[in-house]
Amino acid sequence: MQVSIIINNYNYGAFLATAIDSALTQSHPDIEVIVVDDGSTDNSREIISHYGDRVMAIFKENGGQGTCFNAGFERSHGGVVIFLDADDYLYEDAAALFAEKLRDPAVSKCNGYLQIIDREGRDQNATMPASLSPAGDYREVSLHNGPGSYTSCFTSGNAFSRTFLEAVFPIPVANRRLGSDAYLVTVDALFGRIEVIDRTVGAYRVHGLNHFPTTRVFNAENLAGLIESMAERSRYLAGWAKTLGHQVDTNRWASGNWRLVVARHALSRMDRSERGPSFVELASAPFIRKDRKLWKAIVISVNLMLL
Repeated sequence: MQVSIIINNYNYGAFLATAIDSALTQSHPDIEVIVVDDGSTDNSREIISHYGDRVMAIFKENGGQGTCFNAGFERSHGGVVIFLDADDYLYEDAAALFAEKLRDPAVSKCNGYLQIIDREGRDQNATMPASLSPAGDYREVSLHNGPGSYTSCFTSGNAFSRTFLEAVFPIPVANRRLGSDAYLVTVDALFGRIEVIDRTVGAYRVHGLNHFPTTRVFNAENLAGLIESMAERSRYLAGWAKTLGHQVDTNRWASGNWRLVVARHALSRMDRSERGPSFVELASAPFIRKDRKLWKAIVISVNLMLL
């Protein structure tokens, strides 16, 4: 089974060669490496050109990560596809591990852990994420609970089946705040089983310019962005659910996501631009998810009531 590794890059020339080298030196015998440069203004083009025909290079005008995903996937051929951020890299056996899991046509996505490193590549003794949800069928849970119904890895720690990607591509590109992988992990459970590799498959580099860490700063702008991002994911999931013949309740999704309820509460206290949830909404939010253990819902609810 061929594995396509699609590297998306924008002005990450300082890290790009490491990402490309990690893709080219995979132990899996059938690898296709595609590098999509999103109109970089640094030395990225020269670095990519240095690899010649060892990689398929796509140079395009700046349009955001989603346009890189779409351009790269359109030119790819692999039955398994990995989208690798240019500031991350894969371990040598990542593609082989993913390919083995995705040989089963019932699997739509497989993910593993990423080791967190700093700008210079030093191990930070932590993984992204801290823990993954177990392998399984999350379709019914996703339809009931909405986006974020299971814990997935970020972009570089995922591999997708071509069958799933052909169904959903091209992905939306208008919302640059929402990482393009978020669209995929929002709906992948609707198309098949989720598999897990219980080990690190690559490295996630934190260097000060990453999208995710900067959006985790607790301020009004990021809280508003979180609320809008979740609304966008809900619209996307609801659209695909309808296409596939499922009925969903998006209001329940919003009221049952206690992190989203807390974000609404915090934003309402900060600048009053968002209507804050009522005391009852705060207290009841943890109990709406059908897969949450009762004791855990009680603990969360008590903490929310103390806000």
